[in-house]
Amino acid sequence: MATHTLSENMTKELEPSLDSFMRGNNLDCPKMIIRYALTHDEPALRARLEWYAEQEGIVLTEAMCDESCSFPLLKISRKRTRVLWQGEEIFFHPSMALLRMLSVLRGEPDRFLQAAGLENGNTCIDATMGLAADTLMAAWRVGEAGRVTALEASPLIAALVKEGLREMAASVPSGVRGLKAEAWKHLIQAAGRIDVLLGDHLDFLRAQGDACQDLVYFDPMFRHTRGQSAALRSFKPWMCHEGLREEAVREACRVARRVVLKERTGSREFERFGFAMEPGGRHSPVAFGVRIKKELIPYVFPESR
Repeated sequence: MATHTLSENMTKELEPSLDSFMRGNNLDCPKMIIRYALTHDEPALRARLEWYAEQEGIVLTEAMCDESCSFPLLKISRKRTRVLWQGEEIFFHPSMALLRMLSVLRGEPDRFLQAAGLENGNTCIDATMGLAADTLMAAWRVGEAGRVTALEASPLIAALVKEGLREMAASVPSGVRGLKAEAWKHLIQAAGRIDVLLGDHLDFLRAQGDACQDLVYFDPMFRHTRGQSAALRSFKPWMCHEGLREEAVREACRVARRVVLKERTGSREFERFGFAMEPGGRHSPVAFGVRIKKELIPYVFPESR
């Protein structure tokens, strides 16, 4: 596998070590070091590499032969961009959103959309984007007149998803027809309504005006990877997985008419932050809680009493 060095004006200084990153795995971390390799020496692949070099929070260094290096590998091929680490890989693909879109087009309810209460022309802040399945569904629901701002604290995930959204049309398999082709079309359109931002959602919410959004959505579950998700477990040290903060909920309640929290079924976070549980999904491992503007009276959090 050939590797290619960035042009001199793109070279970035390798500042932090892995130890310093993992000791402070939060939003005050230094930039993330990522090795890179191209499978072919082609202008299109080099252009994608240059795009990654420009992304905030990422420091690129050429991959060496020593695979024991303690940094993830960004592998750019003709088909897709993948990140490899400890024998696992992650890449962006709207597979879960696609399945959900197909269900919606068949007339089946989507629990997230029911809880979100979004309508055409609405605006939404997805405060914990992750791999953007809910983000895409929200962007579809708000329609051409709406907009979704997606915040992600991990430079790795933010860049991977940002590229995936902008290149989604190229991901459509050849020969797709019927309802599946319609679902892809909706997702491609939805991707164009998403603004991906790297940063702390609390800082972003503090900067917003009162009642300026229709929805703020929290899905802090992304920091808890399940048993079957070996790849996400492997990459956990490279992701920011801080729990939901009380101040973030307060700010969300100030900013939006509706605030939605997704957590594990039975989680005490719903009660702790004053969310009313949404009905449905009795046997689902996840649940949704909602706070609506008329309910957003000053709330005394239990730990503040």
